[in-house]
Amino acid sequence: MGLFSKLFQSNEKNFVSPMTGKVVAMSDIPDPAFAQKMMGDGIAIIPSEGKIYSPVDGEITMIAATKHAYGIKADNGLELLIHFGLETVALNGEGFTVHVQAGDKIKAGTLIAEVDFSFMQQKNINLITPFIICGGMENMTLNCNYNEVTHGEDAIITLTMQTMQSVQNPMQQETKSTVEEAPKKKFHIDFDFLQKLGKVLMTVIAVMPAAGLMISLGKLIQMCGADISLIMIIGNTMENIGWAIIGNLHIFICCCHWW
Repeated sequence: MGLFSKLFQSNEKNFVSPMTGKVVAMSDIPDPAFAQKMMGDGIAIIPSEGKIYSPVDGEITMIAATKHAYGIKADNGLELLIHFGLETVALNGEGFTVHVQAGDKIKAGTLIAEVDFSFMQQKNINLITPFIICGGMENMTLNCNYNEVTHGEDAIITLTMQTMQSVQNPMQQETKSTVEEAPKKKFHIDFDFLQKLGKVLMTVIAVMPAAGLMISLGKLIQMCGADISLIMIIGNTMENIGWAIIGNLHIFICCCHWW
């Protein structure tokens, strides 16, 4: 029984709340990038005070130049993001006091930053704060505590392994068939891939009008300068460039994938 308990605990990862306030679902965030979980899964906190603490032991990996967002690499390998408020990037760091630096080793409960609540309210800032797990939660189920929470005390997220092999008596294991059915592979959304795909699609969207414009200008020059060989050459060249861009979109896509 003790062995089973230890194995069960080792397959769980808990995060204490980095802020005091009310926990809500990510779908409640009035920003599609967060609500649709484009950067990862997690929760959001509507804070009742302006202090941000580390939810885990780990390392500060990123502090936004505008001081509104903080990346943490937990000792258990998970990658976390705390993004205070919405549209706070436009404040250029005003209203934030940061107490850590990128590369700092931190413990759960370490004060990361303080926020001037009255200043935020004067600026009509939506204080809802996404707390996102950006990486490392493959094959894990996320369970959230949607209640009022206190920083450093209440667990807000528990990650549990989706599949666990039951602990059996060693004598029972000896009689078990050595041929077992392979577990079905679970579908996993790769958020890094989706971000790269979005970048690729944006490139295509940006390139297509340019290619179309080149074709149109090439046609127009040829129509207007049919008796002038130089203009005809320019027109043909512009049209060919346009069609070349369209014909080689697959090359653009391959290149963009590695940006």
